Amino acid sequence: MKRIDFISSLMHKVSNEFVLSYLGYCSRECYSVRDRKENFYFLGAMGMPIPFALGTSFITPNDVFVIEGDGSCLMNMGALTTVGTIQPKNLKIVIINNKIYESTGGQPTATSENTDITGIAKNCGISDVRVLNDLTDFREYWEWLKSSGLKMLVVNVSPGKENVKRISITPEKITSRFRESLITASNTLH
Repeated sequence: MKRIDFISSLMHKVSNEFVLSYLGYCSRECYSVRDRKENFYFLGAMGMPIPFALGTSFITPNDVFVIEGDGSCLMNMGALTTVGTIQPKNLKIVIINNKIYESTGGQPTATSENTDITGIAKNCGISDVRVLNDLTDFREYWEWLKSSGLKMLVVNVSPGKENVKRISITPEKITSRFRESLITASNTLH
């Protein structure tokens, strides 16, 4: 399965959910497929999407999807322990597992050998974890992701990047429009 095919399927399903995507080609693909003000594109903070999404989940009743890479996730495994302890019901973690650091030259990640992200997540207290190997199963997985509770979906994809456009909006604009969307959504809490 190609990453962009999964991203396209996910981005065409979301409505009022917030989507945070890890740096590099994933964010570019999310932007190219479906740019929205509820998307936050990381442009240079490896290992930080999950902590940022955790904080986001505190201030909105909407589901928060964080699309994280296997290598980036492994760079900040402490985030998984915090998430597993807090158990935010509206946080949905999607790990794109291509087994390489694609944006930096294709070096293998630990998941290419013997590191099992699903096992790590479960040992951190994230008990509801599934693995997607085939896009034809995504409809069933979407229903599961949308159900209440902390979820992690590990999506196994083949290495490879698409020739998609660069993100043309500034980091300041990404931040301001995302913040405005959060304020609007958080007003439904009162």
